[in-house]
Amino acid sequence: MGSGMHKPARIGRVEVSVVCEGFAPLELADEMPGAEVDWDAERARHPWAFVDDDSWPWHVHAFGLRTPRGLVLVDAGVSPFPPVRPWAQHTPLEEALRVAGVDPTEVRMVVHTHLHADHAGGSVVDGEPRYPNAVHVVHPADWTRTVGREHPNWARGAMQRLSELGMVDLGAEDREVWPGCGWYTRQGTRPDTGRWCSRTVKIPCCSPAISSTPPSRSRGPSTRPTTTSTATRPVALGSGSWNRLGAEGGSSA
Repeated sequence: MGSGMHKPARIGRVEVSVVCEGFAPLELADEMPGAEVDWDAERARHPWAFVDDDSWPWHVHAFGLRTPRGLVLVDAGVSPFPPVRPWAQHTPLEEALRVAGVDPTEVRMVVHTHLHADHAGGSVVDGEPRYPNAVHVVHPADWTRTVGREHPNWARGAMQRLSELGMVDLGAEDREVWPGCGWYTRQGTRPDTGRWCSRTVKIPCCSPAISSTPPSRSRGPSTRPTTTSTATRPVALGSGSWNRLGAEGGSSA
């Protein structure tokens, strides 16, 4: 599915748009090595999660959160890192951002769920920040991991320039990172890059009064069309969230 086919959703006072670079099919046999998985049962429960009998779609998504206090991104895209397999459908990141209504200069914060390249690789382009006015929120356990700088699926080395510019927030605690947006930690393990910390961003459906002060790197928020929310509980955004968003309580525009 190309990025132009995703519609924004409204969660309380936050508009969520999807930045989609496309997808590549990955082999089911490589997904959970050593584990017994009933793929037929999984396909029956989640038909949208499969390309065909032997593969699932590896989507590259980021999420734009347009809040009353400014624009926040959850993850940053993969480009200029390459996809893990050849694209089946692809929209260049610059175009995907434009389609989603995200101007990189307006982004005031990027919350990185983790530092795999398909989530964080797009934070730097040609050695400089893609989002020049943003603070990048990263868990310190991910930032200090001893994964090689040149590892093809790990973006930490490419992000060193952000640290040199003072653009990285390494606070470890679960907290409200932006007015109305909290983040929470979970642990995971991958055979390619080992143990990592992943963050989930939660947006309350009934937006509280906005009183806290956002970080100093800022540009004013833009006016965007609004839609009606049917959400009744906090919505969590992390890896693979867009296909679940309707079930979590967001409304499409």
